[in-house]
Amino acid sequence: MEKSELEQVVRNVVQNVLGQKQEERKDVKKACVTLVKGTEVGLKLFEAVPGVDARLADYINSRHGCSMAAGLMELRNCTFDWTLNYEEVDFVVEGTLDIIVGDKTYRGHKGDVVYIPKGTSIKFSTPDRALFFYVTYPADWANQ
Repeated sequence: MEKSELEQVVRNVVQNVLGQKQEERKDVKKACVTLVKGTEVGLKLFEAVPGVDARLADYINSRHGCSMAAGLMELRNCTFDWTLNYEEVDFVVEGTLDIIVGDKTYRGHKGDVVYIPKGTSIKFSTPDRALFFYVTYPADWANQ
């Protein structure tokens, strides 16, 4: 086989491999249309903050090929420090959710929405119980 023929074969193989990878990427985007049944996902202890009654359930995240994540968090009579290295939107489903930034408290009740910008140091808090639905960007918020 001549050098020019070999180069053409290599080009064809590379194009085919790149084409397959592009198709795989398209499939990942399609895989982002995902239905997660609430009855199939349970809240689990949020181990990143030991000693507080905080539970979490990631419904959608990077394992689904998505750029955003979504889930539920429940807090019971607790306060803890947290720095967000990602953007987050919280929708209060039940109870009272306090987001404390410095000396300012943003108190959310059922139906309220809180946006927290990337890089913000806060305290998540509740005087009783808070259940909230969160959306984060990027999806792999825990690795940021």
